[in-house]
Amino acid sequence: MSRPNLFEYATSELSQDAFLCWLIAWAGCGAGDDGHDTELHRCGVEFIRMLYHKQHPEVDQDSLTIELLSGPERQREHIDVYFRAKVADRIVSFIIEDKTGTSHHSNQLERYYRSIDKDKLKEDEIIGVYLKTHYWYPEDYEASEANYLLVDGKELIDFLHGFNCSNEIFLDYRKSLDEYLNSLSKALAYRLPTKEFSAECQFSFMLELVKQLRRVSGSSVTNQEAGNFLRRGTSYGDPWTQLDVFRGRMIATKEILETIYYRMDVRKDRKSGNYLPSICLRQWAPLKEEGKDEERLVVAKNERLTRYREVAKKIEAGPVCRGLNFGEIRNGGKGDNERDIAIFFLENASDVSLLLKELPAFHIRFVEACIKAERLPKAQLTPEECRKNKRDELKKLKNNVSAKRQN
Repeated sequence: MSRPNLFEYATSELSQDAFLCWLIAWAGCGAGDDGHDTELHRCGVEFIRMLYHKQHPEVDQDSLTIELLSGPERQREHIDVYFRAKVADRIVSFIIEDKTGTSHHSNQLERYYRSIDKDKLKEDEIIGVYLKTHYWYPEDYEASEANYLLVDGKELIDFLHGFNCSNEIFLDYRKSLDEYLNSLSKALAYRLPTKEFSAECQFSFMLELVKQLRRVSGSSVTNQEAGNFLRRGTSYGDPWTQLDVFRGRMIATKEILETIYYRMDVRKDRKSGNYLPSICLRQWAPLKEEGKDEERLVVAKNERLTRYREVAKKIEAGPVCRGLNFGEIRNGGKGDNERDIAIFFLENASDVSLLLKELPAFHIRFVEACIKAERLPKAQLTPEECRKNKRDELKKLKNNVSAKRQN
C-alpha cells in the first residue's frame, strides 16, 4: 500500500484555501524560527514575488524584496485568502479568490476590492488574483475584467515543480494536483463524458460543436467566444450543457415563447437499455409557466413540433447523415413545455468524432427547412443575445427565490 495522500480526502476549495495560506505563511518563517524549512520559505516568498510580477511584468522579478506583513487570513470580508506584504518599498494587499470546480458569481470579485479599499489599513496597491485549478469556463476568464490576475492549475503546478521540497503536505498537494490535471487532460482529449469529468467533457465537446457549426456557416470563433453561446446547469445533480439555435415568439401564435436548442446530458438509450451521453435537439415552449395552456396554444405548439420532427426524420432517412447514431426520442405529454425533436447517442470515442463531423450537415438542413417552413429567423443567436438570456434566466430565478421567501 502506498502512503496515504492527505488531499485524496481533503478535496474541497476550503482545503485548497488552507494549503495556499499555509504556503504563504512560510514566507514569514525566518531562518531563526522554530522548525524553519529553507526551501518552503523560499517557495512562499517566490509565490508572492510571482503574483506581484504578474501585475508588474516590467519590474525585474529577481530583484524584488519580499516581507510578509500580516496574514494570511481566510474569509476576511468573505475573501478566500487575504494577506499584506511589503514588496520592495510598496505595501501591497493581496486578494486571492480561490476556485476548484465552481466559478465566480454575484459580483463577489468587485465586492472584495471595495471591502479592502474601504478598510482602515493603508496600502500602496491592491492586487486581486483569481486562482482556479480545475476546468475553466468562459466566465472564469471574465475575472480579468474585474482587474484580477488569472492563475490556472497548469501555472500553479509548474511553479510548485520548481522547488525541491521534502515536506509531506507540500508533496501531497503537488501530487494530487498533478494527478487531477493529467486525468482532466486525458478526459478532454477523449471527449466522451466520463463519470469523473462529465460536466467538463460535456462543455468541451459542445465548445467544439459550436465551432464546427459556425465554421460551416462561414465564420469562426475562439473557445471563449464559443462558450458564450452555451448554457450549463444540473438536473437532479446531473450536469447538462445547452446550445440555443433559435429563440423567439412563434409567428402564428405570438403568445408562445419558443426556443429550439441542442442539449447534452445522459439519457437512457431505449435500443440498448444503457444510459449514454447524448445530444438531443429539443423544443422548449413554456405554456405552463406562462399560464397559457389553452387548448388552441397546445395544438399550435404540437403541430409545430410535429413538423420539426418530420424534418428531422426526413434528414435521418436521407444519404447525408448515415453515420449518426439516431436514437428513439421520448414523446412526452402534449402539454409538456419541453419536447424532443431528435436525439443522438454517444457510445464510444468514434461516435464523438462522427457526430462532430456529421452533425453540422444535419444542422444546416434542419435549419434551412425550418426557416422555409416556419419563417424562423435566419441567424443563430449571437453571443450577446446568449449572455442576455443567461442574465434574464438568473434574474428570473432570483425573483422566484425572493417571492418564495416572502410567502
